[in-house]
Amino acid sequence: MHSFFFSRGRRFLALTSLLAGFTLAVSAPAALAQASDATASLNTLAHRILNTEIQTNGLKAEGLKPWHMKVDLQLMPPGKTKPESATLEVWSLGTYQWKRVYTSKDRMYDGTELSVSRFEQYRSKPDENGFDPTTLNPIAARAVIDPLYLAGNILPNYELTVKGAPMDGLTLKCVLVPNPTAYDVDPANPDAQFPTVCFDSNMHLKALLGSNALVKYDDFQPFQGRSVARDVKLVAKGVQLAEAKVTLLEEWAGADAAQLKPGKGIVSEPYQIEPGMPQPVSVHEEGFPRPAKLTLGAREGGFYYTGMVSVPILIKKDGSVKVNAKGIMQEQPVQDAAEDAINRWKFKPYLVDGQPIEVGYTVHYNLDKPFVPSYNRPKAAPKP
Repeated sequence: MHSFFFSRGRRFLALTSLLAGFTLAVSAPAALAQASDATASLNTLAHRILNTEIQTNGLKAEGLKPWHMKVDLQLMPPGKTKPESATLEVWSLGTYQWKRVYTSKDRMYDGTELSVSRFEQYRSKPDENGFDPTTLNPIAARAVIDPLYLAGNILPNYELTVKGAPMDGLTLKCVLVPNPTAYDVDPANPDAQFPTVCFDSNMHLKALLGSNALVKYDDFQPFQGRSVARDVKLVAKGVQLAEAKVTLLEEWAGADAAQLKPGKGIVSEPYQIEPGMPQPVSVHEEGFPRPAKLTLGAREGGFYYTGMVSVPILIKKDGSVKVNAKGIMQEQPVQDAAEDAINRWKFKPYLVDGQPIEVGYTVHYNLDKPFVPSYNRPKAAPKP
């Protein structure tokens, strides 16, 4: 076994020993002051564990040598009964210097994305077939390369806790934000901001948990001091929507920056906001009536669409909005209603280094609750 795993195992034993002591302190009868101290200690431990996970899992790290990866993908498109096959190949020179090539018979999953710098990204020219890396990456490239990217939303002063969770015969330790609505987050969809991070006794990332979704990580490969899951599955409401299997991960011998330059058929991509960065501020939002759902033998109006709707948008330099309708993974009535409403939204111009830029963003609707604009939702101040 590699010394890398031995060293991480020792860190895990130290952390779990400390965690056991905190558990006893919390469960035993004690004064309120003692309980408060135990909670604070558990919060400190949870942040320490999360930071360890970020520093040891995935490939999003400064100082890595250039690397090359190949991934086989199985993707279940909405409304289909059989998965679509695709491959992903990645060449990386650094955090913001990389090229990703998706290949598939279905042109929806066939295209290229490049990053030249933090502020310069490119993609294959969009067409009617709908290749869109912003909707594909979360279940493909990002799920493998940067699985803990949402942890950037968890600031050092946010309260965390640790809980156990059974999975596949193991008892995982999970780090989570116990009260996400205390912070600046959409209360209808806190999973989109704060992940519940679960890991095993070797400090491998094993799962990200949400209210209706699960991402599972297995078959780990040590690589340049990191741990990379070679098998990643996305499951929503008990249905597997995607699987990514890493077939090759190696150092990129003869790395050449010229290979990462945009070529013919490549266009610039909107700036993508990273977790932890300021979020766009809306000044006008609209909801829409929940569309009725037609079912065999039932009249319109008896059944309605339910659940969360994620809508990718482009916020223009003046704050106006353009919906990426092809990125709405919903049936046509929901797509039409969401597109019509959100195209009337308005944001303050998003500024980077004092200059307004076009930025990609995602809006979330909860069809099961009345729509309330974000600026009218009560917000609790985060704990110091």
